[in-house]
Amino acid sequence: MRLLTERPGAEVAGEVALGTREAWEDVLDDLTSTASAAPAPGEPDAAAPEGAAGRIPVQRGPRGGHALEVHLDLADLTFVDASGAASLCRAARRLAPDGRLVLHDAPPALCRVLDLLWPEERTLVVCPK
Repeated sequence: MRLLTERPGAEVAGEVALGTREAWEDVLDDLTSTASAAPAPGEPDAAAPEGAAGRIPVQRGPRGGHALEVHLDLADLTFVDASGAASLCRAARRLAPDGRLVLHDAPPALCRVLDLLWPEERTLVVCPK
């Protein structure tokens, strides 16, 4: 996992299965909790040391609400099990009501699972490969 520099989010590679699920959920928790807890524009970040960028940068909503978008680049992700897909939906819901989780280059199998099991998930945007 590597944080994106051009927008809030991360690039993810490898597999999400039983052996990597805890790390996957930690990454999603970090991205979505940081985004939803980030200070509004112009407000200091009390959790960051003075002069440091201690949190993941986020794009704010028009009224200073939750982050508009957190992005995941999944181009190098080879497999996600159903539990990993459920974790994505839970992470996206943490960004509600104003935010959303955007999946870039999602593997076709993940797209099918999300479409089949969570077709109404509005806080999750899937951009397939």
